Amino acid sequence: MKIEKDLIARSGNTCELCKSTANLSVYEVPTNNEEGMLICAKCTAQINKKEELDSTHWACLNEAMWSEVPAVQVVSWRLLNRLKDQSWAADALDMMYFDDDTMAWAKSTGDHENDGSVDLHKDSNGMILQDGDTVVLTKSLDVKGSTLNAKLGTVVKNIRLVANNTEQIEGKIEGQTIVILTKYVRKG
Repeated sequence: MKIEKDLIARSGNTCELCKSTANLSVYEVPTNNEEGMLICAKCTAQINKKEELDSTHWACLNEAMWSEVPAVQVVSWRLLNRLKDQSWAADALDMMYFDDDTMAWAKSTGDHENDGSVDLHKDSNGMILQDGDTVVLTKSLDVKGSTLNAKLGTVVKNIRLVANNTEQIEGKIEGQTIVILTKYVRKG
């Protein structure tokens, strides 16, 4: 893929945010499909809110924000806004300046208005759940609209996370796909 080769050449085969060399992939900056950047898996997970923000990891933004690449500047600005409760991030934001077009691009997702908290699917013990995990029911559950009763201790394999509700997962019990509340499961 030509764009990936161009990004590897531009970045020196390192993450354009944190300079990591492991697990790099192309990240297309939202609302501008012509601009992309090469970033590592940790940066990708935190940008996409699949992982809690690690403010020590993002200290790298103090350098990345000065990149000559507009995509890197925009992503740095968005992340600094998520971390603006940290004094170093607020100071860095005060130093950044964009022309009108770049600022419009940076604000286009509305991400700068969020507080940086990440809503993750967690089991009854606070463990993070992911697609494909195996869980165990911590309570016997009656399945609405069915005669099925899912017993305490039932193992549910290969769960799917419900996209817009962190309190729900989907899983199969006795061949029937059901929605299960995360507060009634523990990671197996």
